[in-house]
Amino acid sequence: MRSLRRLALCGFSLVAFASAASAETIVPVNDDPPMAGFPEGTVLDVLGVKLGMTPDEVRAAYDGELNEERRKIREVNPDTGASFEIEYIYEMSTVLPPRPFGAPITAENVLVVTFGSPFVSNRAVKLVNTYRPPSDTPISPKGFIDLMERKYGPASGIFVDQNRPVWVFGSDGRVAIDAMPQVYDRTNDRAGYEMPNRHDYTFGPMPTCLRASEFELFKKTSLPYKFDPARKLEKDGCVGGIVGYAGGEADTSERRVIAIDQRRVDLDFAALDAAVKAAYSADRPSVMEPKL
Repeated sequence: MRSLRRLALCGFSLVAFASAASAETIVPVNDDPPMAGFPEGTVLDVLGVKLGMTPDEVRAAYDGELNEERRKIREVNPDTGASFEIEYIYEMSTVLPPRPFGAPITAENVLVVTFGSPFVSNRAVKLVNTYRPPSDTPISPKGFIDLMERKYGPASGIFVDQNRPVWVFGSDGRVAIDAMPQVYDRTNDRAGYEMPNRHDYTFGPMPTCLRASEFELFKKTSLPYKFDPARKLEKDGCVGGIVGYAGGEADTSERRVIAIDQRRVDLDFAALDAAVKAAYSADRPSVMEPKL
């Protein structure tokens, strides 16, 4: 396990990790404070940690010890050798107590915080809490959803057959979803809605906040970042939100709560894509040509 390392002790700023091939100073495209972009008063914290916190703010807010993981993004243009490289704190997670190899995790709550790059000032963009009810205290899906609604307010909608409540927010505030889709036809960008007393679906538009999010419902998640020259970011996507995985029965199986700052993820990806493209277009570096 890695010990915690505070940036202040490293003697480097976040921007100092750009490689020589992409050594221009990184100017953040976003340094908004925690929960910026969400309606005032919105509650979306997970175990006291809020979207948009810096690593130091997460440490201060979380009641427990955290591991730290750094990530290096390195993208190389195979045609010219031009490259872009950056390193930053990518993830912090709950330190688990020692256990025998292969033994199950017994910690009641395990938090994982994913951070954006220095382009969004290394702020938290995703929070995941895995909750394991104590062995003598099973909880039902309805009981877990009730707990979430008590904290986060009425859900935007609930996938009843899958026990997944979602809270999503657009530019105008909380989004209420009248009909929750059950399937998604990616080829034609259509959502399938189950018809009462029938065994098939009627198809219609997918609520954008679900289609264009990191909620792991209908979109293949894009975290961690990987350069995509053809990436399309939804202009009318949601600001972000939260989703709960409430389980299938009353037992002690794990439940999950996932919060996403979609706006900050999109800004980060757009800035990283632009930086990689700029690095690729730079003059060819002086490199040793292989002998053939």
